[in-house]
Amino acid sequence: MFNVTLDTGSSDLWVPSSNCPKSTCLYSRFIEKDSSTLNQTKRVFDVQYGSGSAKGLVAYDTVTIGNNLTSANHVVGLANTTSGMSTSSITRVSGILGLGFQGLLRDPSEETFIQKLLRNQVIKEPVFSIYLNRQADYGYTGEIVIGGYETSRFTGTLNFLPVVSYNKRGQPNLGRKYTENNDEMVYKYWTVPGQAVASYTSDGSKIYETRFPDVQPAILDTGTTLSYLPQENVIEILETITKDYAPLKLNGGAVQAYQVNCSDFTTQEMWFDFQFSPAVNTFSNSPVIIRVPLKELVLPQNTDDINTATTCLFGLAPISSGFLSSIGSGWILGQTVLRSAYVVHDMLEYQIGIGAAANGYFSPTMVASLSFTKLAFHHHYCYVFLSVLIIIINSLLV
Repeated sequence: MFNVTLDTGSSDLWVPSSNCPKSTCLYSRFIEKDSSTLNQTKRVFDVQYGSGSAKGLVAYDTVTIGNNLTSANHVVGLANTTSGMSTSSITRVSGILGLGFQGLLRDPSEETFIQKLLRNQVIKEPVFSIYLNRQADYGYTGEIVIGGYETSRFTGTLNFLPVVSYNKRGQPNLGRKYTENNDEMVYKYWTVPGQAVASYTSDGSKIYETRFPDVQPAILDTGTTLSYLPQENVIEILETITKDYAPLKLNGGAVQAYQVNCSDFTTQEMWFDFQFSPAVNTFSNSPVIIRVPLKELVLPQNTDDINTATTCLFGLAPISSGFLSSIGSGWILGQTVLRSAYVVHDMLEYQIGIGAAANGYFSPTMVASLSFTKLAFHHHYCYVFLSVLIIIINSLLV
């Protein structure tokens, strides 16, 4: 069995091969000779992430999540080398299961795991839903529903947003210049139209708002711990919370973030509204909102409890210039924002449903019905990935 990161910001599945050195592949590794259904190839597997990479060979084998979600002859990357991957001893991650669209696969002629389950009639609809529990209060627990959604995990109603496609140049098809062209519509990321972010005090008084000049891409990415906005917006938001912050770089300087005074985030009652348009070509006067409490936007660094931590990291960070150069502007919304939402991912209708996450603690369970399978997963703070599923590939571990 393998603990793998659940990542909506990528689409490939890979695990460490038996050739991956233990210095970088610390936990489970795949023993090729012990799998009776393995079909190895000589094709190179090479994936790059915002921070980290994996390289090896392409193979095919039977992959199972939980007890009954099985995809036979599924494409798997067997990584011989990795860099920048999580080494947490709590989650013991050994690989990544990408849940993005087919257009984001290393080889788009293959099928994603969800597509294979649908084609083999394991699930009735290509839909999955993710609930990231409040880590600060409830620990490393969360839930994925494959084939539907769980109504007890959100309050109120689900509000749906269109998923944004990309053209042949890799740019999102949205904004005032949007024109529908089926020849240039490839779905890759779980991208929705972002339009504004605002902050409020406990009495409902607005203290900050920034609005894009046009709707911009907002990528919902469970594989990212922090959330990324244009740098000027991050600074403006920080200034409404505290004057006590300092820039720093993570992962060898690859990602810039901000260290903050933990107490500034425990003594104030504020919330932030991330606003999205239900239309790909214009702003909305009735946007869909993810409302994030201030305490969710701070990560304790030297303890697991913000109330006792002396070092904290701000949950919003500047988006990279490389990403901005390709799309103009936008957000990448990771766990610091997504923990406040219940997110339904619909690959059939190319839409995302957003609900306010239910706050109550729950014990991870595994149940099945005719319409969907519900699985528990565990997640952990790390600077790149979260959301761990246990998968089984027809092999033993070393």
